[in-house]
Amino acid sequence: MSDGPVPAAQLGVVRPFERIEWVDEAKFGRVSADVAKAASEAGALRKFMSRGEEGLYVQYSTLPADFHIAPHTHDKGEVLYILRGSCTVEPSGEVLGPNDSAVVPPNNEYGLRAGTEGMDFLTIRNGDAVVAFEKA
Repeated sequence: MSDGPVPAAQLGVVRPFERIEWVDEAKFGRVSADVAKAASEAGALRKFMSRGEEGLYVQYSTLPADFHIAPHTHDKGEVLYILRGSCTVEPSGEVLGPNDSAVVPPNNEYGLRAGTEGMDFLTIRNGDAVVAFEKA
């Protein structure tokens, strides 16, 4: 394996961040219209970095200060990786900051509350997930 750069032709899909559109949650339809509207009005946004290429689903999310994601489940396990800011994970009360991560098993109910400076994070899954905002 070479330590040098990988030629672009060998990389597969390349998506510069600034060229990826923010998800229109109302049109995407994975959450209720009320949840989508509240997120949009607060400035909670996400971009899909990967939508299944090589079996990976990666999204970048940014949440404003004190934004709350209500307890919910996904039918796929996921890794949350904090890039900037902090959050409190519900129901454990664990506080995560930059470079911290959490591995969430499928169908495990959890919520997040962004810290006073907001937060940016990645969500990484091995499949497209269905979200449910009620106990699994």
